[in-house]
Amino acid sequence: WLVDLRDTWTNIYYNTIYPRSNRTIRKDKQLEDEVVKKADALTVVSHGLKNEFQNRAKQISIIYNGYDEEDFESAAGVESSTHFTLAYIGNFKPNQNIGTVWDALAELRKELPEFYSHFRIAITGNMDPKIALDLEKRNLAEVSDLHPFVPHSESISRMKKASLLLFIIPKTERNHLIITGKLFEYLASGTPLLAIGPEEGDAANVLREANRSRMIDYERESEIKAQILHAYQQWLDHGKRNPPINKGNINAFSRIQSTRKLSDLLNTIIHETS
Repeated sequence: WLVDLRDTWTNIYYNTIYPRSNRTIRKDKQLEDEVVKKADALTVVSHGLKNEFQNRAKQISIIYNGYDEEDFESAAGVESSTHFTLAYIGNFKPNQNIGTVWDALAELRKELPEFYSHFRIAITGNMDPKIALDLEKRNLAEVSDLHPFVPHSESISRMKKASLLLFIIPKTERNHLIITGKLFEYLASGTPLLAIGPEEGDAANVLREANRSRMIDYERESEIKAQILHAYQQWLDHGKRNPPINKGNINAFSRIQSTRKLSDLLNTIIHETS
């Protein structure tokens, strides 16, 4: 019996929101312990989740969400944008609306008119309405393209067209455990990242494993600003195109590799229990 836990169980963030009784909490914890202890193996998506269940599981393996190589093969010929474009693709929730990012961009607008003439913001997907208001408040609305949900193939193309991809871990409790599936697609696109979140969290570890730009804390506006400027200068130096990026060991995050790892684990537990 292999149990795959893509999120925490009793410690999932919304359990702190719902009005759960003490009896419910005890029963939930009892079920969690029983499942984790009786399963022949557990698979989880991060080191943080592995640590959470390690002392109760017989064996536990990390299998990342990963990316599908075929999605990026079909988008191989996509041309980059003619503007220096900071793009966010996916659901943009209230706890991802980090004011220091918009403040850094507003400062760059005042300090570098040439930057602003090249710059665009592209947000694709379901977006909290306050984000549009915050952009307007900082006079960034006029360079912003806000687009609703698009098919997955189009979202991959938009990742590759962008000059810099905005990745934000939700600002919430236990967010150091969060790794979204989008992170792996962002990495696979080959587009530079501006990553905001816990500097020692699981997503930050993935960035280190992939040898990409490091995670920046929510409040470090000067570092956010510096990274945007660095990416902009690289874009200019390469003829207003993205510089080639060494993807390093990104193949380790492909779903082919994840499936191989899962297959090996299944073969192992079948052999052990037969």
